[in-house]
Parts: sequence; structure tokens; C-alpha cells
Amino acid sequence: MKSFRYLISILFALFVVSGVSTVFASTVGITVATSQQIYHPGQTVIVLGTTAPNVEVNAVLKAPNGTTIAVQSGNSSSTGVYEIDLFTFPTTDTAYGTYSVLVGNSKGFTNSTTIQYEPQLATVYIEIYNPENVPVSGASVTIMGITKTTNSTGVAMFMLPSGTYSVSIVPPSPYVPLTKTITVVAPQTYTFKYTVLVEELQVELTQVNLMYYNGTTYAKVSNPNEIITIGDSMLTGYVTVDFEGAPVSTATVTVTFNGMTESATYNSTIGMYEFTYNISNVPTEGYLMINASYSGYSAMKEIFTDVQLNPMPYFTQINREINSLTNLINETLTKISDLNSNISTLYNDISTINHEIKSLNSSISSLSTSVSSLSSTASSLSTEVNTLKSEESSLNSTVISLSNTETTLKSDYSSLSGIVYGALAAAIVGLILGIVAIILVLRKIS
Repeated sequence: MKSFRYLISILFALFVVSGVSTVFASTVGITVATSQQIYHPGQTVIVLGTTAPNVEVNAVLKAPNGTTIAVQSGNSSSTGVYEIDLFTFPTTDTAYGTYSVLVGNSKGFTNSTTIQYEPQLATVYIEIYNPENVPVSGASVTIMGITKTTNSTGVAMFMLPSGTYSVSIVPPSPYVPLTKTITVVAPQTYTFKYTVLVEELQVELTQVNLMYYNGTTYAKVSNPNEIITIGDSMLTGYVTVDFEGAPVSTATVTVTFNGMTESATYNSTIGMYEFTYNISNVPTEGYLMINASYSGYSAMKEIFTDVQLNPMPYFTQINREINSLTNLINETLTKISDLNSNISTLYNDISTINHEIKSLNSSISSLSTSVSSLSSTASSLSTEVNTLKSEESSLNSTVISLSNTETTLKSDYSSLSGIVYGALAAAIVGLILGIVAIILVLRKIS
């Protein structure tokens, strides 16, 4: 029985240890590294790291665009170390850039790192010398848009993929620029030696004065590599021309910018060619081209020029418009004052009209009363007219009766006319006699 208890205790201890080991294995992290940071075509990506002993490790390689291009698995050793040959880059048709390496177990990816995939590069040395085989320092050498400057030994170094390239060499004055073509194959090393010639004719822009149109200078720039100015202004430049190292005064010098060309005139007082260029107020970026010709030789100087918008003309125009608006406002205020006066007069007129309207209303009221009275009178007259009409009817009857009587009388008159005419004649004779008697009596009396 006692030995049985020991056996149970031993089995329990083994179970606990086994469980702890399993938990530890599942919780131990994964480290990740690669055999190198930068890879080239034909090289293999080897993934290295540590994790729990004797577990499966999964590794994935993703391209710069996120596409999975390789998946591999491996097991860690009894000491927890793992190593997986993940992917060998082909020699063609694989995008260069940053690749991601992810590692994990069956439960998911828990760690990652990145690598760079780059083309193999050739080491290229560009050496610049003058005709006396002296190194030329300070020369600008440009390949594939990358510009480097030669050092004190006249050397500029480039790392280039296999290919053919144009080499642009711009040495300092008085040397002539040069352009060459080279072909390289990675990963070899190349040295290209070039000799630059001395310019027979040299032209330099020694000073630029930037002025407003009223002649006020707002900037002076000596030996400019670039010119930054504002529009609606003037640019005055001073140019020197040397032939075989000595200044000349009879060269032909022109200046071109933005499609307009001006001639430079030699100023013997200062020993330089002088030109004036009117800058329009249009934002422009370009090159001020200075061309010189002398004794069959020619030389050119390019100066990058940036013309920025000048707001002053717009401010002046705005001030003019503000003044015009102010005058217009003043005129409007005067008109408003006149209108106010007219309105006051109109108010007075309206008051008078209102008074007259009240008077007319009173007259209308009186007229209304009179109309009422006339209406009453008219009614009364209408009654009287009706009465008169009745009387007229009665009179018409009477007239008819009288007409009948007249007819009768005319008949009687006809019968009596003889008698009446005789009596009337006698009466007239008697009357005449009476008048004569009266006249005779009056004469006697007198």
C-alpha cells in the first residue's frame, strides 16, 4: 500500500511537469532574423531565430505590394533554434523594394522583419582632369538624375545597376561641359577618366540689380546662381566676357528670358556689359540665357530665374477702386440727403392733401345732405308732376271741349261778321269825328 502511494505521487509529479512543459512551449515567443539585410538576384533568403524546442515554425515572404510569394515550414531543434531556406530571388522579373518576412506557429504569425531586394550594383569612378592632367575638383557629374561633385583628386563615385548611361559633366569655369556614355555590368568595378577643355570664350553674370519701375533698387545680387524677383519690375545685369583669360569690350552679348531678347551694351566706366530687362507681372520659372560671341567663338551662361507675382499693382488698382467707391458713396449720400429733403416736402404736401381731403369729405357730407334734400324735393316734384299730368289730362278734355265750342263760334262768327263789320265801320267814323272835335277844342283853348 505504501509503495502504491509513492507510485501515485510519482505519476502526479510527471503529469504536472508534462503540463508545465506544454504550457511553456505554447507561450515561448519566436525571434526572427535573416542571413543578410540586403539581397540581390540569385541569393537565397534564410530565416533564423529561436523559439520553444521541437516545435513547427512557419515562415512567409511577402512582396512590396503585399502579395505572398513564398511559404516554408521547419522545426526548431531541441535547443529551440530554427533555420528555414525561405526563397531564392530569380535573376529577372522580380520587383525590387522592401519585402516582409513573417514567422509563427499553427496559431498564427507572431513576429516579422523586413529585407531589401536590390539589383546588383557596379562600382563606377568618374575621374576628371584638365589638359595638363591635373585633377579638376568641384565638377558636377550627373548619372540617372543623381549628381555628385568631384573631390580634391577629381573623382566622383557611383553605384549603378547593369546598363548604359549618359554622363553629364559640368566643370567649374573656365572648363567646357562634357557629355559621355558608359556601359557597366554589375557587380564589376569601373574607372572612367575624362579630360575637360578650357573655354576660349567665357561669359559671367557678375551682378544683378532688381528695381521697381520707379527706379528704386530693392535687391542687389553678386555672382548669382539663381535670380528670384517679382513681376512688374526691372532687372539690370552686368556681364563680363573674357577671351583666353583677358576681358574684351567688343563682344556681342544678348540676354533672353521668357522668349524676349535684349542686347547688352558695353559700359567702359565699369568695364562690363550692361543690360536692362523689363519683367512682366506673370509668375514664371525659367532660365535667363546670356549669349556672347567674339572672334568666331561663342559662350553661354544659364541662370535659373523665378519671377513671383507682385501684388503691389493689384493693391494700387484696389485703392483706385476704393476711392472710386468712396466718391460714389459720397454722391449717393448726397442724393439720399436730397431725397430725404424731398420726402420731407412730400410729407408736408401729403399733410396739406390730407387736410384738403378732410375738407372735401366735409363738403361731400354737406352735398350728401343736399342730395338727400333734393331727393326729397324730387320726390315731391314727382308727385306734383303726376298731379299736373292729371290736370293736363283734364285740360286736354277742356281744350277738346273748347275746340268744339270754337268751331261753333266760328260758325256763328261767320253769320255775324257782316253785321260786326258795319257796326265797326260806324264806330271808327264816330271815333275819328270825336278826335277831330277834341283837336279843335284844344286849339281854341290855346
